[in-house]
Amino acid sequence: MELWRPVGIYDSGTLIGFAMYGYFPEPAPGQLWLDRLLIDKRYQGKGYGKQAVLSLLDRLHTEYQSGMVYLSV
Repeated sequence: MELWRPVGIYDSGTLIGFAMYGYFPEPAPGQLWLDRLLIDKRYQGKGYGKQAVLSLLDRLHTEYQSGMVYLSV
């Protein structure tokens, strides 16, 4: 069973992007994935992507206490 979590990326109430992460409990001990990260073209090149990744990694660590995150590219 997988658990996908879509999240919006905002700046002062303005939606500027989207991310999705997921947790796959099998095989044990499970895999945590950062699967999507999109920043609207109008907001690219302004540091939003870097800040979003840092915030997402902090969120993933808090929610799952995992030191390893897999990426989908």
